[in-house]
Amino acid sequence: MEFREQIIKDLIHHEGKENFVYKDTKNIETIGVGRNLKDVGLSDDEIEYLLNNDIDRVENQLDTYFPWWKEKLEPVRRMLISFVFNVGIGTARKFPKMMKAIEDDNYFTAVQELLHNSKGDKSKYYKQVGRRAREMADWLEEAEANWIRNIR
Repeated sequence: MEFREQIIKDLIHHEGKENFVYKDTKNIETIGVGRNLKDVGLSDDEIEYLLNNDIDRVENQLDTYFPWWKEKLEPVRRMLISFVFNVGIGTARKFPKMMKAIEDDNYFTAVQELLHNSKGDKSKYYKQVGRRAREMADWLEEAEANWIRNIR
C-alpha cells in the first residue's frame, strides 16, 4: 500500500467518514473526513468541483423527468438548470403548467407561471428569490424572441 493510501485509511479510521454535516467533539460543523467547515471551509477548487457535480446531478434529473429539455434553446436550458438547482427536482415537478409551457415553447405562459400566482399577484417563488426569478424570466423572454425570429 502506498503511503498516501495508508494515510487515507488511517484518517478515515480515526475521523470517520460522513456524507452530511455533523458536529465534532468540539461542536464544530464538520463534513467528510474531519473537514472543519468553520475554520477550514472549502477552497475555490473544491467549490467548483462540488458545483460541477451538482450541475451534473441536475442535468441527470432533468433528463429523467423532462427529457425534452436538451432540445431547447440555450437560455431555456440555463433557466431550467438554475430553477431545478434552486428548488430541487421535486419542487420543479410541482410547476406542471410552467414545465408544459416550456416543453411547448410557450415562453410567455411559462414566464407568467414563474412570476405570478393564479390571482395575478407575485408568485411565492418570485417573492422568495426576486432578482433570480426575474433573470430566469428574462432568459425565457429571450428564447421567445429567438424562437419567433426562427419561425419567420
